[in-house]
Amino acid sequence: MSEERWSFTLEKLVNIFRSIKTSTPLPYPKPLEKFIKDTGMNLEVDIDPLMLKLMEDVAKGLNHFHKMGFFHRDLNPQNVVIVCGSKSMTAKIANFCTAERIGIKPKAPISNYGTGFQPREQIKNNNLRKLNGVVKTPETSSVDFFSFGCLLYYSLTLGEHPFGAPYGTKPEVIDSLICRSNLVLHHCRTPEAETLVSRLMKHTPHVRISITSALNFPLFWCFEKRLAYLKNVSEMMEEWGQSGQLIETYLDLHSIEILGPALDWSTKIDPPIITYINDPKNPNDALFYSSVRRLVRLIRNQHSHYAELPANIKALYKGEVQGIEEYYRKIFPRLLIRAYEAVDLNIASVNAEFGKYMINYHA
Repeated sequence: MSEERWSFTLEKLVNIFRSIKTSTPLPYPKPLEKFIKDTGMNLEVDIDPLMLKLMEDVAKGLNHFHKMGFFHRDLNPQNVVIVCGSKSMTAKIANFCTAERIGIKPKAPISNYGTGFQPREQIKNNNLRKLNGVVKTPETSSVDFFSFGCLLYYSLTLGEHPFGAPYGTKPEVIDSLICRSNLVLHHCRTPEAETLVSRLMKHTPHVRISITSALNFPLFWCFEKRLAYLKNVSEMMEEWGQSGQLIETYLDLHSIEILGPALDWSTKIDPPIITYINDPKNPNDALFYSSVRRLVRLIRNQHSHYAELPANIKALYKGEVQGIEEYYRKIFPRLLIRAYEAVDLNIASVNAEFGKYMINYHA
């Protein structure tokens, strides 16, 4: 949350980055120009991770605000400001004039309501407040969950709206799109982003994922945590308890999405790796390579026995932890999110059997 000197708004930063590939790129403010120069930022590859980092900053600030007992009510790109130093950039939430204490009925309407970042129940209540000041079902902190989902999508797509409407669209148009559940998420950069945005922007307020849970979502995980999670999932499936079977069944149901229509992960991985792991005595190669469980086990084993791998395979991975994680994420981009969903759907059973594995992953 911002009480300090800031450099520019999130809206301005997004507009600048969006304009880079146009014929009329916008000029950089001096703090941003210095940041790009001093950090050696590569504008071809470094914008996405920077925007994700800024969204994590916003989520942490919003989570802190909620824990203090308040919700913001008007989270949008103009109300997020950027503190830009020479080698660091941080996002802060600003403009708390519409904020209210959780559990207290908000009384004030929001005057600038054309951002398209508010959920349907908030748009409806705002119209009622303008008419007679009375609402039947006051909004809760879940309005911030929805707005953060919009903000997350806007930032990761550099200016697009999850309902396909441009920023500043009239509330009644947004209301109509929300009513039809017209989410347009195919421009999300990753499956993790697509899934998180959809969970934040559920039509029914009480089923939206909380900011605390959003911060624990795989979208914000580092590569070490991603790899460790897949290794833990592998251990659960190999120990063959009830929850391990449930996880494997879920992954098998999504095997075409994870592995591709051929259902053969050996065709996607570099041949030296397949040659190394092949057992000439194994008569069930087809079944082996169509199994998501065996793919996850391969990833686990390649990391656990990295020191024993031949040099040509190590060269393919380009690193023991980050290299292995990035290698398999690029080939199987939906593996992690489907594994996460498999555990999440069976979390009670998982915690009973394997709580030691999952304690740091599912909020």
